[in-house]
Amino acid sequence: MCKFTEHDGKVIVSLQPQHCLHVRRNVPIHASSRIRQSVITPVPWQATLARIFNNLLFMLRVSTEYANSRVELACPGGKQIVTIELAEGECMAVSLSHLIAFTRTRFRSCANFSLAAFACDRNFSTVVYGPGIVFLQTNGNHRLHTSGAVTTSPHQLVAWDPKLRFQLDHVNDLMDLYLNKARITCQFTPKIRPLLVDSVPKEGSDTSNPLFSFIRSIYLPRFH
Repeated sequence: MCKFTEHDGKVIVSLQPQHCLHVRRNVPIHASSRIRQSVITPVPWQATLARIFNNLLFMLRVSTEYANSRVELACPGGKQIVTIELAEGECMAVSLSHLIAFTRTRFRSCANFSLAAFACDRNFSTVVYGPGIVFLQTNGNHRLHTSGAVTTSPHQLVAWDPKLRFQLDHVNDLMDLYLNKARITCQFTPKIRPLLVDSVPKEGSDTSNPLFSFIRSIYLPRFH
């Protein structure tokens, strides 16, 4: 598995000749030595629809002929990169709109037809399986929750344990249903991996009320 270091919102990956890194095509890359770059479709039959809708089907494959080649991934505008390393048998659900790079991993789309999923327009999510590393971009000042109860916007989710159970935060009356933004809540139990939440919803994400999200998720579901 590749080695990496995090510094000041940037990530430096140490590539070996037997390794490769798949990077979103609009992410700036800087290398300390000569690297090979090509556009490919990694694992094309895994979470295919979700990756098409999130512009992750065609990615830049970065590899090298030299030992310990340093490849730097950076995000502009104060954004930060969060790195999650998964061992064999481990998995995490991730928001594909935040995913910018990964090493050798496996993807699977999962469906959820609960009322909370419909109301938050999150019927389809993507789970990443190790061994491998995923690199996620946040708006900065992200929060990592490890215990207790958490309430947040569904559009601020970055990465979470697939075993974590979300519920729709209380909708008490018609005012909540028609006017208030959808929010979800969860309660940590033992052996649940941390929950990574962004400081604000990702630019361009929708924070509509539960009723509108419910209607749209039936007629035009989104893949996350």
